[in-house]
Amino acid sequence: MNGRKNAVLRAMLFAAVLSCCLLACACAFASESGECGEHLTWTLADNGTLTITGWGEMDDYAQAPWSDPTAVTRLSFIAESSGVATDGDLTPGTEPIVGITGIGSHAFDGCTALTSVTIPDTVTRIGTSAFAGCTALTEAVLPAGVTALQPGTFAGCEALASITLPDLTMLGANCFQGCKALTEIALPDDLGSIGQNAFAGCEGLTSLTLPTGLRSIDAGAFSGCVGLTALSLPDGTRTVGTSAFEGCTGLTAVTLGQSLTTLDQKAFQNCTGLRIVSLPSTLSTLGYHVFYGCSGLKRIVVTGTSTQTPTFAFSTPYPVLYCYTGSTADTGSNASKFTRRHLDAVPLQLPADLIRIDSEALAGLGSAEAIRIGDAVTDIAGDAFDGTEAVIIAPAGSYAAAWATEHAMVLLEE
Repeated sequence: MNGRKNAVLRAMLFAAVLSCCLLACACAFASESGECGEHLTWTLADNGTLTITGWGEMDDYAQAPWSDPTAVTRLSFIAESSGVATDGDLTPGTEPIVGITGIGSHAFDGCTALTSVTIPDTVTRIGTSAFAGCTALTEAVLPAGVTALQPGTFAGCEALASITLPDLTMLGANCFQGCKALTEIALPDDLGSIGQNAFAGCEGLTSLTLPTGLRSIDAGAFSGCVGLTALSLPDGTRTVGTSAFEGCTGLTAVTLGQSLTTLDQKAFQNCTGLRIVSLPSTLSTLGYHVFYGCSGLKRIVVTGTSTQTPTFAFSTPYPVLYCYTGSTADTGSNASKFTRRHLDAVPLQLPADLIRIDSEALAGLGSAEAIRIGDAVTDIAGDAFDGTEAVIIAPAGSYAAAWATEHAMVLLEE
């Protein structure tokens, strides 16, 4: 009898121990779980592994469903198929959906312990700020099916040093903003636009090759990228937005492509290392303060016939020339200002088709300077040369020669 009781007690004790073990295992491997899409589930284990299982797109979130994103150290994706039951469950002519196809907005936002991620090949969409604030993330590999990155995808990923991009056609706003560890990035050839602040504050970025298919660079796209030393815009690029390269103090050389029509306001403001700029003949809009604060700028080459240069486009710590080279007179207060360029101890040759020299455009030049003005000029503001002692070189009988004589300028007729 005692033997039977002992056996029962031993069995009960074993069952209790087994239950505790199973409970402990369950706690060790699955502390949280839930749904994250119509056909997707998630499980967050105590060891930090977040597993997404199923097929189709994740939901978009303002905040991810797992209670503590900072606990996530690793992502695991387990693919299931929409056709796992029977072929009869599928609409005729359709293929089964296999695995996760879309990562939701803010899905992994704030996962500060996540160090690397490889996104499954089945994914074709990555939502807004999906990996924003993953401050420990050092590398990421994106699948070929993703053609656009939405705003803020990797914003604030301070440790991100390596990323493999597919053949993207668009980079959304703030995509890589604040990715300080990123030193270089290969942008796909078909990329047509770079969004607002896309790489703003990427202080470590030293190498940048812009793709041949690029058409526009939006406002602030590379602002504060102090590590950049050289920039070459592809010939197809038409627009550089407001403050696109503002504060890129390491830039010493910039090549602007031959299709460029617009340099918006402050595009290169405070690029203190910039030495020379050549404006292409296609340029028609030069914004307010576009090169303001570029204290190292020594030479500006103007080749266009329609470049309009507003007041304060350039700051003027050195003697330089503002060039408005419109084919018709423009008396607008901002459109017809002239910017100065360093004279390099040779006569300053104004563009041959220049027709107007506006207020204070060439003020304050010393007696050692010489300015050659063509016979196309038919309008010179009364204070265009205020405080200037420079020699005026002009064709005999030209408007400029007559103006110089009338205003008691030193004149050399050709």
